[in-house]
Amino acid sequence: MVNPLLFNIGLHVAHHEHSRVHWSDLTRLHDLEYRTRTPDALNERGLVSYMLRVFVLGLFVPYYRSQSLNVAGQKEPVFRIFDMSTLPPCSQCQSSLTYEDGSGLYICPECGHEWPVQAEASAESDERVYRDAAGNVLQDGDSVTVIKDLKLKGSGGVVKMGTKVKNIRLVDGDHDIDCKIDGFGAMSLKSEFVKKI
Repeated sequence: MVNPLLFNIGLHVAHHEHSRVHWSDLTRLHDLEYRTRTPDALNERGLVSYMLRVFVLGLFVPYYRSQSLNVAGQKEPVFRIFDMSTLPPCSQCQSSLTYEDGSGLYICPECGHEWPVQAEASAESDERVYRDAAGNVLQDGDSVTVIKDLKLKGSGGVVKMGTKVKNIRLVDGDHDIDCKIDGFGAMSLKSEFVKKI
């Protein structure tokens, strides 16, 4: 009940592993995939009861304070959902903080680069797959719409959300779409900020 008021903070893992899932589906996704993987000590029945137990009763009775899930002297945590040490580093910035989003993509939180898990497992195909913000495959000549306001560097203009862009051309690089936008001329966009029409 309190979760929506706190911007679904209790569904944080489900959001990060499935970042493209609509927020209204996160509770169902959490119940299906994560509730059984989470130790009972971390499953709280509600925010109010947790806060009363830990922050009020915990002041007087140490038993009610929050407890670490690590055993003293133990190097590995008792509770571990993700083993990030086995994930490959980002191919663009070499960051070791990459994570898998659950839909078959590795994501680098530092530079925003995304690449398919299959490309890591089997490097047989060198051809890059371009995807829009919803995960749809993009091809040369497609039409797309911009999904958020984009400030233009240098000119101070803004490409508004919902702007239609026709006949895109896919290129290698950080800004992987070359296009012409009415009123702005030729420019490059990132595929993560467009949606295929």
